[in-house]
Amino acid sequence: MSSKQLIFYENLHCRVNFKWKTVLKDDFEIIDLKDIKRERSHCYGEQQYIKNFIEVMKERVIRKLPELNKVKIMLGVFDKNKVMHRFMIATFQILCKILKIERKINFYKSIIVIIEYEGNVVFTGDLNFDGLR
Repeated sequence: MSSKQLIFYENLHCRVNFKWKTVLKDDFEIIDLKDIKRERSHCYGEQQYIKNFIEVMKERVIRKLPELNKVKIMLGVFDKNKVMHRFMIATFQILCKILKIERKINFYKSIIVIIEYEGNVVFTGDLNFDGLR
């Protein structure tokens, strides 16, 4: 049996109210964050870490959407030129200030997940592998 690394992680969740600053939707202004939740947990190995992330997405987002054929899930690597990636980081930075978290995250070691429903973004998140061997 192979040994699996013990991974401690945090899930931060919130609802974000924002508005687009431009018609092109290439810049935004975050108005406020609501329903802020901070959960700490642990798992053994990267596979369980990924499975836990998928379960959170299923429970908090996908199961609440009435027509699954209208759900679109996009995976990618971090790109600072993409507006949704910048939006996610701006939200994270505000959450860190509110929750008094002093931690830097290397988003270039993340898998970015965006879920759209009927053409609207209903979830943005990242699965970060910074610090894992």
